[in-house]
Amino acid sequence: MDIPGSVTSIGRVAFVDCGSLEIVYVSTASPPHCSGFLGVNSTAKIYVPLGSKDEYVKDYDWYLCAGQIEEKEVHTVSFNMDGGELGGKKQLDPVLIFVGSGLSVLDPGKPTKDGHRFVEWQLNGAKYDFKTAVAEDITLVAKWIPTYTVSFNTNGGNETISPATVDWNTQVSAPKNPTKHGHRFVEWRWNGEKYDFGSAVTKDITLVAKWQIYTYTVTFDAQGGIGSVASVEVDWNTQVGEPKALAKEGYRFVEWQLSGAKYDFKTAVKKDITLVAKWIPTCSVSFNTNGGKETIAQATVDKDAQVVEPTAPTKDGYKFVEWQLNGVKYDFGSAVTKDITLVAKWEKKNEGSSPNGSSTGGSSQGKKPGSSQNNPQNPNPVSKASAVSLSISPNPATDFVRIEGLEAGVLVHIYTLGGGLVRSERLSPESQLDVRSLPAGVYLLEVKGQTLRLVKE
Repeated sequence: MDIPGSVTSIGRVAFVDCGSLEIVYVSTASPPHCSGFLGVNSTAKIYVPLGSKDEYVKDYDWYLCAGQIEEKEVHTVSFNMDGGELGGKKQLDPVLIFVGSGLSVLDPGKPTKDGHRFVEWQLNGAKYDFKTAVAEDITLVAKWIPTYTVSFNTNGGNETISPATVDWNTQVSAPKNPTKHGHRFVEWRWNGEKYDFGSAVTKDITLVAKWQIYTYTVTFDAQGGIGSVASVEVDWNTQVGEPKALAKEGYRFVEWQLSGAKYDFKTAVKKDITLVAKWIPTCSVSFNTNGGKETIAQATVDKDAQVVEPTAPTKDGYKFVEWQLNGVKYDFGSAVTKDITLVAKWEKKNEGSSPNGSSTGGSSQGKKPGSSQNNPQNPNPVSKASAVSLSISPNPATDFVRIEGLEAGVLVHIYTLGGGLVRSERLSPESQLDVRSLPAGVYLLEVKGQTLRLVKE
């Protein structure tokens, strides 16, 4: 039986019933504590390392069996951990093996070492077999392989990938591709270049994910508008710029729509979309003054809307009577459904007419907004004292305005300062007037007999 040097104490009469025990090897120069561990009738020989018997018999319990103790030559097995550590020790105690005992040394276990992986215990550069009987003094050396850490920076990806530890000069396996919202994973990179997972790792490295943002196509369907609007490629979660307003003969551009609703160009694009132009048909109203002095600009109005009666023209020796369509007085309260030409009807003046062209007892025709007579200095004047005061908000404006004070749906006429009709539009109290298509400048709005001044920026 072999009691290794790591044993520090042997229990009382531990082997008292082992009658067949003939030899006990105690392979430590310092006697472990014991108390009659063999029993009084045992005749087993006790071998201790050469030169250590005197130390043993100093102990009373060992002294009782001094006649059985014999010194025997030993082989020393040393351990070189080469910078490693085992069980909190940086140096292991040597193990003594008795010469001729045929005993082997126990494997002490696997030490650890920062930045290294323990491989094996070696003797003379070769792996040591712990089943081999020790026949000489030997030193076993720990074999280490350097290890390196490969870290993975997903660069904003959804996952966290744990670092990998690999042996020196070996390869690291590529992890599962990470994911990232709105992006496609391209590759892992090291120092800005694609990393080759077939290459050997010889130091700590960090691999960084390379991403490509998804792009989406925004298509513009002009619905017959003049000129084409090219499709635009935009990055995921970014905005597409609003193209310039289109033109279409016989129509007024209203807005771009997505799925039948006005598209907000501040919306982030996250898929392919098609924006469709919304048009409102328009009609042209021409004015033939039939020999009058003035030239009245053609008016363009939305289909089914009303055209505003322009300022009455003048003609020497004649009094303006009315505007006619197909020889019949035109009703300016009727809806325009097609292109029309209104013709001025004149009546020759009587000899008693005043020099200004009006009958002596009559009143002169009032001028429409835009003439010098009615060009207001107050931005929101009221032309009738009995009318409810109306105002424009905001003023100046860039896109939409609301006419404050409306009590019911009314027709709003927009004029230039020169008196030219720009367009007419029917508004309800809760609706807004779209002025985005108006060039910057000053305009006059005629609403229920009142003239309001609008500044378009």
